[in-house]
Amino acid sequence: MNDIACKIFDDLNEITLNEVNAFIAQSSKASIYQNPYWVRLEKEKKITFYNIIFYKDNIIVGFAILRGKKVPIINRYIYQCVRGPVANDEAILKDIIKAIATSLSSLKPICITISPYWQDDAAKRLQSYSESLGYVDVQQYGDLHDVTLTIDLSKTSDEILMTFRQTTRYEIKKASRLGLEVVPCSSDSDFNLFYSIYAKTASRKKFKIYDYEQLYNSWKWLLENPDFGVLFISKYKGDVLSGALILKHGCRAVYTIGASSAGIHKGISQNQLVQWHCIEWAKSAGCELYDLGGYYPGEGYEALKKANTFKLGFSDQLHQLFRRHTIVYSKLLYHVYILVQKVLRK
Repeated sequence: MNDIACKIFDDLNEITLNEVNAFIAQSSKASIYQNPYWVRLEKEKKITFYNIIFYKDNIIVGFAILRGKKVPIINRYIYQCVRGPVANDEAILKDIIKAIATSLSSLKPICITISPYWQDDAAKRLQSYSESLGYVDVQQYGDLHDVTLTIDLSKTSDEILMTFRQTTRYEIKKASRLGLEVVPCSSDSDFNLFYSIYAKTASRKKFKIYDYEQLYNSWKWLLENPDFGVLFISKYKGDVLSGALILKHGCRAVYTIGASSAGIHKGISQNQLVQWHCIEWAKSAGCELYDLGGYYPGEGYEALKKANTFKLGFSDQLHQLFRRHTIVYSKLLYHVYILVQKVLRK
């Protein structure tokens, strides 16, 4: 690498942790999934974590958290670098991508999957470069989104509101006029009601659901660390109708989970006002960009057609993100692993 050094840590001491967090907090390419504080929520799972810090002239220029699952008998690991590695400079990120492909054999990888949070032309260039090193595109249905809609938060709130479709603005004003209350979720009882709605929404739309304990622990952590995100819920006449979880990824906020009840208080739109509160929260938190959490064009996404239409009411700024790419360290063991996974799924 061009004068870039890396250090691998099982865990980070408090001083290094604060340095990494400061680097992530100012980055427009960061992800909460590459935040050491957030990752600690996953410590009880059977996952091996490695923190890799990349330095240039003793200054942090990149960071990656690898999540590794040990494959039984083989005694090797499948690693995921979710929405990472993080780097602000494209040339430096290329060096990091190359290092991940060539310099981590000591971690006993079968393969390592990356998905840095870059978009559009830069993402295409980085994908092409990755593929020239031997990375393979493995993006599939159910993965974190690779196409999304965004909102520029540098504008005033009134200017942002006027970029929405007329019907969306109307539903926001109507819900507010009818008395729909939108508040941060702050009690276990409200969280349980939200989770029940969320589970039904996930089943209805056929998307992956977070288990109760994982989502509950994440929400509790956000109550203690409100700079990283918030769970909003809407209430009407004593009933919890809907909700949305927003996570702050450096300078970007992402609509991560949404839920809405079906067949109750049909005369009032449940989601538009919630989403507006999320956008205003992101702006007040100093975010530069609001990511609407994915847009799903093409075949196979029929169940998400309404979600697409809903999001288009807030933005038509479509972006292609870096798709998940895997570098294989051992082709034989990788093919064995894939074969075993296919058998287990049957």
